[in-house]
Amino acid sequence: EAFRATPARWYILFAFCYMGMVQGFVGNAWGPIASAMKSQYQWQDQRTSLLAMWMSVMFVPGAVLFPWVMSRTNMRFVILANTALMALAGVIKILSVTVIPLDYLEYSATVTQIINGFCGAVPFSGVMYVTVNWFPTKERIVATGVVMATLNTGIAIPFLLGPELVPETKNTTLPTRRAAHCCAC
Repeated sequence: EAFRATPARWYILFAFCYMGMVQGFVGNAWGPIASAMKSQYQWQDQRTSLLAMWMSVMFVPGAVLFPWVMSRTNMRFVILANTALMALAGVIKILSVTVIPLDYLEYSATVTQIINGFCGAVPFSGVMYVTVNWFPTKERIVATGVVMATLNTGIAIPFLLGPELVPETKNTTLPTRRAAHCCAC
């Protein structure tokens, strides 16, 4: 096998894992704080479910587009584009906390979930590309396991931190409402 493993592969794996963990964390933040959003914004359960649904729905076009783009360019370009889209979603969330009136929170949250759901295809479908291209055969199982464990940890963290960071309260003052949305970012 004409494969030369370099120490940089662990850095690549760490960066890929971190991107996937952040994507899962941000995308899964709404479900664990649904009761707080219900008391702060008078949102129904359907609204929070719809936000969570966008992650799954937008994964499909992302899973079609990103591999096609990767076959035309390379994985580096796809990861940079994915990270830029995740950053765009973050900027929209920050603007909706600081600049955009809270009346538009429902729309900005939907837009950011659509973007983040679209970005979810890269970490989950790019695992094999990263491990096959950067790791020798003997290390691929470990590398794949590390990536999958990290991605699932990113999905699980909001369930641990969300209810603690955004407790359910009847106080609907503006700073509390902004804090509730900020923690969902």
